Amino acid sequence: SQVGLCYSLFEGAMYVFVFNWVPTLAAASGGFGAFAPVQGLLFSCLMAAISIGGELYNYAFGVAPVEGIGVAIYASASVCMALLVVCSCSDCGPFAFLVQFGACLGFEVCVGAFQPCIATHRSKYVPDAQQSTVNNLFRLPLNIFVAAGTMLSDHLPPHHIFAVCAAAHALATLCQLRLAWLGRKGGGGGGGSVAQASAQAAGPKKVRAATPKARAASPKARTASPARSSRDRRSPQRQKKTQ
Repeated sequence: SQVGLCYSLFEGAMYVFVFNWVPTLAAASGGFGAFAPVQGLLFSCLMAAISIGGELYNYAFGVAPVEGIGVAIYASASVCMALLVVCSCSDCGPFAFLVQFGACLGFEVCVGAFQPCIATHRSKYVPDAQQSTVNNLFRLPLNIFVAAGTMLSDHLPPHHIFAVCAAAHALATLCQLRLAWLGRKGGGGGGGSVAQASAQAAGPKKVRAATPKARAASPKARTASPARSSRDRRSPQRQKKTQ
């Protein structure tokens, strides 16, 4: 549940951010007329930041536990959203565009690290047979969050929307902190119990699968026993002939 909740909160806020970063940066750059010529360049920079985030995760995975990496990702995303809120509410002066675009780049780095991080969490905490079910269950609150965020963006200023995103990332950070604490306390935060349960469930199946073979082998033993008995009966006669 912790993994699914973090997934819903982060990815829901991510899609809400996708619908709001263009008008926010356009307002900071002086309008859509000044923003349109550089929009494609800025978008390519955001995509490059996602790739950088994936590479940073590969490096961090070798030196830190995946639960701690998740805490850093969600906390950094919350800080980036908070920067967008501050610059949208107050006047950051001539550096408003640079601060907001830097916050967007930082958030996209978090997105790039989030994708392999949440995949590692799913493989560690969710059994393979239940992953599709769990993902579909937590896509329901994700879609509700995205629909509400996009509808509210038509009626609320951008800093209110980014404040909701920052709160979602902060809540995901708390959930990830609890997951990391459970992982340190129980040596896997539930992953061991899931593995034990799956092993226990697989045990009877192996026994049941072995019983038909044993039953199939038993007639052979039964058919072989009369031959042995006949040999045993003939053996005294042969002993008499030899004598």
